[in-house]
Amino acid sequence: MPYELVAKSDGPSAWVLPANPSLPKIGPFVLDDGRDFYRLIADGDIADLDFIPTFRHTQGSHFGDLLWTTCEMKLASNRFIKALSGFSGWRSFDIHLLGHEGETIDGYKGFAVVDGSVDVFHTTGFQFWRFGVSDDVMVALRANSADDLEIKKLRD
Repeated sequence: MPYELVAKSDGPSAWVLPANPSLPKIGPFVLDDGRDFYRLIADGDIADLDFIPTFRHTQGSHFGDLLWTTCEMKLASNRFIKALSGFSGWRSFDIHLLGHEGETIDGYKGFAVVDGSVDVFHTTGFQFWRFGVSDDVMVALRANSADDLEIKKLRD
């Protein structure tokens, strides 16, 4: 039975927001060819960006395996990413994660779901803060202790 995953969003859970210094806080902001910066980041398609996506810790103190960004952009812990090696349907990318005082927080990457996989997949049909994983992926996540997130069983 597949599972749906989402970052924890309760009181102590850490929340982060996009904080790219050269971009305004709200979009849409587009490249010359019309593609939106924030959509590219959410999709993990950052090759054409001239910056590394930056996020800033805004509230909460507990950093789980997925971080809440209040949008479809996702950040995942290194152990979460490591557990997914060998599975399809996702990509990771470098990010900068900053604390309240501007200090660097290590151990996280950007994470995006890509179409066409039974391992990691969209549960909504598009990039969203929740997504699905197969039974095998869930076993791998748990084996790597990457289970500090909200997990819901889906029907087959």
